[in-house]
Amino acid sequence: MLGSSLLVACAVDDTPEVDTIPFTIEGAYALNVDGGTGDLDMGPIDGRSCFLTGVGGLLKSDVSIRIREVSGDYHLQISTAFYVRATARCVNGTHTTEVSQGTNGSTMIATMQPGRRCFLTGLTGSHVGNEWITYYVPDDGFDITNDGTSWSLTAHMRSYEGVGTGYARCFDGTTDEGGVGLTVGSGSAAITEPMTSDTGAACGLQTLQGKMWGLTDDGIFITRDQTTKQYFLTVYPERTGVAGCVK
Repeated sequence: MLGSSLLVACAVDDTPEVDTIPFTIEGAYALNVDGGTGDLDMGPIDGRSCFLTGVGGLLKSDVSIRIREVSGDYHLQISTAFYVRATARCVNGTHTTEVSQGTNGSTMIATMQPGRRCFLTGLTGSHVGNEWITYYVPDDGFDITNDGTSWSLTAHMRSYEGVGTGYARCFDGTTDEGGVGLTVGSGSAAITEPMTSDTGAACGLQTLQGKMWGLTDDGIFITRDQTTKQYFLTVYPERTGVAGCVK
């Protein structure tokens, strides 16, 4: 049973930043939920793709963060007993079929192609005892990698602590803009690293691992300076985050 306290804060800027081929980069979407459920309509499905750009808060007990298709629109949805924040971005462009992977396994998302990058689109989890993802194990969580031939989604969680499922899909651009990976140790401050500043690029979350036990907005987030168009990846202590970009 979810807590009775519910706080949903939505920040939406759906004004296109730049019109390019193969897609239009749109504004960011954010949803905060403090014990309960939240739903943010991110606009029509037709011709568009949406993916996660950040997750923070306390991923403890049963939790779900998903981008779902509802009545012709993409919706960012959260269900949690504690405070959770998720951010997402949408682009006008093509994508592959969404795949899912449960506890301790890997699945292929799609073959590698020039200009193709794969991002997380959701995660769910439940616990045995008092923890869920990564309360103790640094590499618990979800990781998107490639072997030079195909992209894969891997889920790693200690089976006696909890179970979880990650969701991902690939997005097709024309140019791979690279990415950044950060692992921040215990006792350190959050680290922020710059990524591409190409006005036609979009960046998404590929890896989320570590102790997702923040009580506010700390976690793993991709942000963008609206003046310079520079993307940044910020990772808080005892977590690993990887972001990739495509144009």
